[in-house]
Amino acid sequence: MRVPTNELRPVDRPLWYLPHHPVMHPLKPEKVRVVFDCAAQFAQTSLNQQLLQSPDLTNRIVGVLSCFRQETVGLIVDTQSMFHQVRVEPRDCDALRFLWRPGGDLSVELVEYRMVEHIFGVTLSPSVVNFCLKKTAMMEEQQNTEIANVIDRNMYVDDPTKSTETAADATSLADKVSKQLNKGGFHLTKWCSNDRKVIAAIPESETAKLVVNLELEQLPMQSALGMKWNIEDDKFVWEISDKLMSAMSKKPVTRRSIVSIVYSLFDPLGFTTPYIMKAKLILQMLSRKKIGWDEPLEENQNVQWTRWLMTLAS
Repeated sequence: MRVPTNELRPVDRPLWYLPHHPVMHPLKPEKVRVVFDCAAQFAQTSLNQQLLQSPDLTNRIVGVLSCFRQETVGLIVDTQSMFHQVRVEPRDCDALRFLWRPGGDLSVELVEYRMVEHIFGVTLSPSVVNFCLKKTAMMEEQQNTEIANVIDRNMYVDDPTKSTETAADATSLADKVSKQLNKGGFHLTKWCSNDRKVIAAIPESETAKLVVNLELEQLPMQSALGMKWNIEDDKFVWEISDKLMSAMSKKPVTRRSIVSIVYSLFDPLGFTTPYIMKAKLILQMLSRKKIGWDEPLEENQNVQWTRWLMTLAS
């Protein structure tokens, strides 16, 4: 919100200005996200350095993904703008000030604004927001033990990720969790499941765009906590991006390009570890031979790498 003229220079509360910049996702060119740099320093300090480290209430991704693979019917959803649903204590809002030019006109005088809701990047925000979320889930705890368990055990940051035995259980749980979290202002959207009956039971406006059309012969891939989830076959898959493969084919293979490929495979559960180990052994061999980061590989080294890469592509 815009800072009132009579509050521009407070003397009884902390004051800090945050630099910010726009970030755009290549797959979502129409959406611009404003990112605040809470680690930016001025006079050898930053906002985050002045804040106490709050308790870490975020679940471990390995545990959440492991629970997700326990039952037959998978269910994933996103908490819309989760951080912005929790307000900042009014006396602390001036520590979250930023400057803005109305309409993006550089000839217009800068206007001072301050955030009244929590933002991503502040050291204590994840803890505060998670606490509020868990508190909302535990309202009327005797009636909502199941819902509290979902938020307490099956949620990573802002993504509840759950599995159930049947489609009926998943549909019922989705309805209960949505209604309960709405009491605290948390809106669940972009629902996705590997069971078409579950998707059909959720309002179309709240389902993920990729699974809105249930007439598709095969449901598309969906991201589940950074993993690629083959919904139709209900399994995780790994693949090298076409962009990276194309770049590799146009340039000589080097240690640097191999590292880019190997570490692009996100796998917190370690399913691909035996396979990735072969590529890491190639990197180890190159390191022992003191091959430079941008030095082209010798023919026999290139053969080993190409064999591994072709096996991955197939």
